[in-house]
Amino acid sequence: MKTKKKFFQEEEEGGGEEEEEEETTPTTRTRYPKRTRNKSSVKEKSESESESEEEEEEFVKANKRRSSKRTKSPSTNKRVSALKPSKRKKLEEEGMSEEEEEEEQMGVGEDLYMTRSSATSTAKRCCASDGEGRVDVCAKVLAQACGLGDGSAQLLGEMKMATNQNNDEDDDEEEEESIYAEFAKSLCEHLSSEVKSSEGGNYDTLLFGKRSKNLESHFVHFWKQLVMLLHGKETLYSINEDGGGDGDEVDFLTCMKHVCVELSKSEVRSSRYAACVCGYALLGGLVDVHQVLGETNVLLTKQLRGLGNQKKNQQKRRDLNKRLQACHERSNFLDSHMMKHLFQELVIVRFRDVAPQIRALTIKWVGTWVVQHPKKFLSDGYLKYVAWSLNDKDARVRLAAVEALLKVYEANVKNNFLSNLDLLTQRFRGRFVELLRDRNSNVCFLALDLVRCLVENQMIDLEEDSQIGKDVSLLLLDDANKKVKANAGKLAACIVNMGREEEEMEGDEEDSLEKVVDACKLLDQLVVEGFAGENLRKEEVYVNALTAVVPHLRSIPKWELLAKACREDDEEDDVLLAIVRVTLACVKVNLVTKPSKKKGGGTINWREQYSVKFLNVLPSLLARSKCKKGSTKSALAYLTCELIRHLQIELFPMMRAEKDYGAMVETLTSLSQDSCLFTAVSCVRCLKHLAATGPATTREKAEAALTQLKPILVPMAEKFLAEEKQLEKEREEMEEEEEDDDEEEEEEEEEDEEEAPPPR
Repeated sequence: MKTKKKFFQEEEEGGGEEEEEEETTPTTRTRYPKRTRNKSSVKEKSESESESEEEEEEFVKANKRRSSKRTKSPSTNKRVSALKPSKRKKLEEEGMSEEEEEEEQMGVGEDLYMTRSSATSTAKRCCASDGEGRVDVCAKVLAQACGLGDGSAQLLGEMKMATNQNNDEDDDEEEEESIYAEFAKSLCEHLSSEVKSSEGGNYDTLLFGKRSKNLESHFVHFWKQLVMLLHGKETLYSINEDGGGDGDEVDFLTCMKHVCVELSKSEVRSSRYAACVCGYALLGGLVDVHQVLGETNVLLTKQLRGLGNQKKNQQKRRDLNKRLQACHERSNFLDSHMMKHLFQELVIVRFRDVAPQIRALTIKWVGTWVVQHPKKFLSDGYLKYVAWSLNDKDARVRLAAVEALLKVYEANVKNNFLSNLDLLTQRFRGRFVELLRDRNSNVCFLALDLVRCLVENQMIDLEEDSQIGKDVSLLLLDDANKKVKANAGKLAACIVNMGREEEEMEGDEEDSLEKVVDACKLLDQLVVEGFAGENLRKEEVYVNALTAVVPHLRSIPKWELLAKACREDDEEDDVLLAIVRVTLACVKVNLVTKPSKKKGGGTINWREQYSVKFLNVLPSLLARSKCKKGSTKSALAYLTCELIRHLQIELFPMMRAEKDYGAMVETLTSLSQDSCLFTAVSCVRCLKHLAATGPATTREKAEAALTQLKPILVPMAEKFLAEEKQLEKEREEMEEEEEDDDEEEEEEEEEDEEEAPPPR
């Protein structure tokens, strides 16, 4: 009969071949000998059992180490094969072990947050660990976020063992706090030195460069999921509830707070960025838990009121009171960690960081918390940091600030909390309007949305802030960025709608006509206000600007009312030009963007409706332009010719309007001989269009007019082309000067960033 001790000794002596067989399996189960009654003393029996248990534990640990080394890393899908004897000898000569070679083949470590599923599984594994193991997993995740391997992180257990060897007595709360601070400081110093020594690090897990769009979101998901799991497991509050907890327990929030704050002070920008994302994600998870506790508090209060004061419900009332008290304590516990620690020590300091990416990240998260938990964060004490960032020199920070404010205003419009933003609006209203002239197109685009939100909710007085109209007109006349121009059209339409009455155009025809004329005046004034200088294509620029506004009006004027407004002889020249410009813009919007519209199974032909209403109006309007002088004559002739080019010419003989067509061709022929080059060119183009479209009877008249003008066309075309070339040269010179200015400003910004002092 063999004892357990002799059994293990024999197994170790003759186990060369058995060890090789055991290495092929991930885990091996230890075989124990059959139990037999031993008549030895109790003391010898206990000693032998203790020795056998120690040997058994060492044997199982050795097998686990072998199995963990043989497992494949999820981050790399490569299969690691056994080393050849020749390569093994080479490694022995170089002083490398098989374990190091396998680590080089498998990469930096396992996948902790590269995908959403891996982030969730890592959070679950971290929640299932004990206090020290939980912090160790989080340290590995932070190391990967800094671009290092998960083996680069120092572990909390090692630090506590080192401190416990020096201190024999039990640690108090202050000593625990100092342990966390020392651990955080040593971990951050180690990570910073590793990042500096490594050549760029691992770009697959590095957050700062954001090679993958979803990498940072997966990293944030890990921390939020971890906080929610700890809340559900009720281990997030175990330290404070029991008045300090057990000696082996770890205050997770306090420890991670120290780690985030210490790492955010690093000189390495990527490490600071990873620490900020980690701290802000933790704070976001605590905000979610705080909201859940608030909802639980309301529910428990309702249940407590529903029980009443009956004696049979006393036990239930006691249980509910205990749960309500625990809910209050947990809320206060989260308040202390959210406000006193993370926000004050991380957000307020990193708000002035040297790196613009970190400043933008900070502002983005502050806006997210205000929208997410308005009862806690919707105040000037938090929003002032977002508003101050509107003056930042970097466009990324300004963009994050405008985006955050836009989300805050839109969320409060839905929840009817706009009264809480009155002070903020009054103080920074001027800056909101100035952002419409920002040189960055993305900032300008979002600033238009922000100002439009304020105008729609009557938080900005258009009479006091007259600069809004000038800025919008400049954006409408600029064709450089179509995206900004379209958004400026929305704001211009909002201003026009606010200026007009809210009632629909119903009732008497005269009242409706007056409303159309007033709307045309306001639209034209809004566009013409920002134009400076003379240009041959001035009217074309005006109409293109109006086409960005017309689709967003509350109601587009009807063709009948526009035709009647064009017939009015009492209108002044400026008012007449405004009406014709708006008419041409409506024609381009309705005929070019939506030529037909299905309604009730049928099709509405916009072109036919427009042609029927304006068939008799345009010849008379062209005759009126002949009587005008100067710029009014050329502008009215150009606009009328553009309206004629959108007509259905075949309707003239169908409606027996050949006389009107003949008079129109004669007027175009006489205007083509005008001294103003722009007027002559627009009339000749209109005649060419009439000669190419329509029935044969109408084409013949237009062709005859062109043959009559043939001697004049060649010198006219040469003169027009020469002037256009000169204008193009001037435009190119202006664009080159603007590009040079932008490059100089960008170089100055880069120099400022390089010369900036290190963070606090």
